[in-house]
Amino acid sequence: MSMISLRVKSGRLDERGVALPLALMGLVVVSLLVTAALLSSSTELATSQARTDGAQGLYQAEAAVDRYVSAVDAAGARLQDSTGVRTYTLTDNDTRTTDPRVQLTNTMLSAVTAANGEVTRRFSILSEPMRGNTARGRAVVAMVTQTTPPPIPFNTNIKSAIALGGDLDVNGNAFTISGRRTAADTCATRGVDAVQRTSDSDITANNANHMRNFVGESTLGVQTESWAAITTVLNKTRQQLAYDALGLAPGQTLDDLIDAIPPTKKFGPRFGTPVSAFDGRVDASDKVAVIDGNGGAVELQGDSGVVIVVNGHVRMRGNASFKGIIIVEGNFDLAGTPRVNGAIISMGIRETATGNIINLDSNAVGSGHVTVQFDKCSIKAAERALRNATSDSGTPSTLAPFAWFEVVR
Repeated sequence: MSMISLRVKSGRLDERGVALPLALMGLVVVSLLVTAALLSSSTELATSQARTDGAQGLYQAEAAVDRYVSAVDAAGARLQDSTGVRTYTLTDNDTRTTDPRVQLTNTMLSAVTAANGEVTRRFSILSEPMRGNTARGRAVVAMVTQTTPPPIPFNTNIKSAIALGGDLDVNGNAFTISGRRTAADTCATRGVDAVQRTSDSDITANNANHMRNFVGESTLGVQTESWAAITTVLNKTRQQLAYDALGLAPGQTLDDLIDAIPPTKKFGPRFGTPVSAFDGRVDASDKVAVIDGNGGAVELQGDSGVVIVVNGHVRMRGNASFKGIIIVEGNFDLAGTPRVNGAIISMGIRETATGNIINLDSNAVGSGHVTVQFDKCSIKAAERALRNATSDSGTPSTLAPFAWFEVVR
């Protein structure tokens, strides 16, 4: 019986060529893992950046509204009455964003006028952060209230043709200062003087007989003349006499009245324009003018309404004619043939060596005549003109936003 012997060759199977596929497979796996990690990281970074930008934009929009409203209130400025867009730039201290600009859009929602003339307006202010040239990011809307105070009541208490602060020097006899009613003055009442003056002011004339040109009227309608037509008001300063004549309430001043008058009706350095911008005539449609005389004389040619001269004097020459109320912080100087129908209130605070003057030299006496005639109708018309001019023109008060909400796009 034959035997078959099997011999098994020792050693491993042949594995040559396996390393490269394994390496490639490992590289692919690692690449996929790295890519997944990068994608996840970049997504998280983008999400985080978006959240940061969104929060920063929201804070930026809110800060812009707060600072804008505060600036408007501090400046006493008027918010726009209708839709308007403006770019507001935050300062470096306000934000760390690379683009500190915010677009603001004001929209007036309502305007309510109270019985006393106070106006309350409510606005929505849309605040949108700027990115480049467009508004992008989270936007907010704030609700804001702005109140314009009622106009200062202007119901004068004028009881004379001239309320005199300071001295008055009269040269010549061709003048009339009259508080007596005329046929044309259907509004007048009795008991009006030619002049009311303070106890420290004096009236002198180059001839005692000329004092008869001061004419008044008693409460019984009887004509008065000379010193009987001139009343000395005791225990009042020149300013108090003027304020009483203007009918200002206790604590109110001439500056309060001037502040309520729109800027377009004001002239002179105090109001940012040259004195020469006032041509001597009150605009027929406005009938109100305030002039800073810059320490000198303001020439008044005519027309009607209310003229207020501060830091200066009023001078009328030739045939100048004015109907209404002349209020002058300094003195007046009248010569030639000027006529005032209404009243002059001279405070005389800024005195000159000569004070108030009615001056008719030898040439003027023959052909000239100075007339200051109390005219209640002209005074009432001037009161209406000033009330109309100051209506809804006071310095507004802007309150902090009373409501906020984020705009959902």
